[in-house]
Amino acid sequence: MAVFNAYSPVVHRLTVTTDKPLNEPMSIALVSDTHWGRWFGNHQIDKLVALVDTQNPDVVVIAGDIMHDTTIAYDNTNMHEHLSKLKAPLGVYATLGNHDYRGYDEAISEAVEAAGIKALDNESVLLDDSVWLVGRSDDVDQTRLSAKELMTQVDTNKPVVFLEHRPSMMDEIKVLPVDLHLSGHTHGGQIFPLTILMNWFSPLNYGTKRLNDTQFLVTSGYGIGAVPFRLSTRSEIWMITLTGNADK
Repeated sequence: MAVFNAYSPVVHRLTVTTDKPLNEPMSIALVSDTHWGRWFGNHQIDKLVALVDTQNPDVVVIAGDIMHDTTIAYDNTNMHEHLSKLKAPLGVYATLGNHDYRGYDEAISEAVEAAGIKALDNESVLLDDSVWLVGRSDDVDQTRLSAKELMTQVDTNKPVVFLEHRPSMMDEIKVLPVDLHLSGHTHGGQIFPLTILMNWFSPLNYGTKRLNDTQFLVTSGYGIGAVPFRLSTRSEIWMITLTGNADK
């Protein structure tokens, strides 16, 4: 069952409503912690591509830990050919996580970009002229900008989606005009009883929480990390429907 949970992903859904103007709902596929590597490779990438294609999102975002420390397995097994099939009408975007910063961050960014995925390194992009996507590097990056600094790049009268690897800075985010904050990192604990114990060490170990006007979502991730199984958690992606006020 623990192996099944790791290699048989499910789709969860969330609808987020903002008072800001948005003529049409935007569908966002959230993927995180893929940890492409020796134990999690081409077969799971193909499964992810098929799963995303079935959901037909407008945009795909990846919240860090794209690879498991290095690009060695990625390169040796030609994962590029498989990952480059991950597509969406408004694009695929990613931020790097702590496992992406273990000496291979430049190589991982280059591999991601070569696969057609835009790596957002403390920068923002306007999706369909209607929703801002802000991507911040992981906590281990000593040069990363504060959320407040990043928000100066965008027009906060439009909906803002903030993407980063960890949910560790919720107090910083909740006082800003961020409509939706997406992260991963925790794996939801991945293995019981960590699924319970990690609730003590994280402001949000898994799931959703609304603080002020910001909706937070922490996914348990699609991959497996160092241990190739899950107990009391399951591999997953989230489909988020962002809706707004069409009259504004």
